[in-house]
Amino acid sequence: MDLLPFITFIMNSSLSSGQVPAAFKTARVVPILKKPTLDSSDNLLQDPNQSGFKPAHSTETALIAVTEKLQTARASKLSSVLIFLDLSAAFDMVNHKILLSVLADLGIAGSAWKWFESYLERRSFQVCSRISACLTDISSWMAAHHLKLNPSKTELLFIPGATGPQQDLAISFENSLIVPSKDARNLGVTLDDQLSFSAHITNLTPSCRYFLYNI
Repeated sequence: MDLLPFITFIMNSSLSSGQVPAAFKTARVVPILKKPTLDSSDNLLQDPNQSGFKPAHSTETALIAVTEKLQTARASKLSSVLIFLDLSAAFDMVNHKILLSVLADLGIAGSAWKWFESYLERRSFQVCSRISACLTDISSWMAAHHLKLNPSKTELLFIPGATGPQQDLAISFENSLIVPSKDARNLGVTLDDQLSFSAHITNLTPSCRYFLYNI
């Protein structure tokens, strides 16, 4: 069967209406190793940089190490995903508004311009492979050691690159869909998706005032 007439009809209908089907605006992102020399089977539970159960290490050193890595990635215009797991008993850098303005300056108008606008708005992506596989490995390790993760209290924090747009991100984990939070509390510190620490400062201020008042 010759598919060309059907494809042509779909494309012409899309262009004439200035609308792109939503199904065509969902991308699948598969993270890859930046350095080919790294072992893709590395497990977070064997990370030599972890602070748990090590001399001269504590929750403070863990938080400092994580925060520094997030700040370094953000300064390099890279986005980060931070997931907080609870135990119970991976971007598009093009500014869409500027792009549409440039297209208008080039003379693209009418339904053709609307088609580009429709293509760029309300886009989404799903991260597959590495992150989900990592969570699955952690869950399997926990189950093998008679521990259980609590998916309902698992939190995800997406830290976009310094100049990158916000993106919709959701990860499936043990029949639960985890969506990003604006902020999340870990080891006594509230981290937010912009690394501004505004939420942490807001939570900490009353305690500081109380102790200063007593002094």
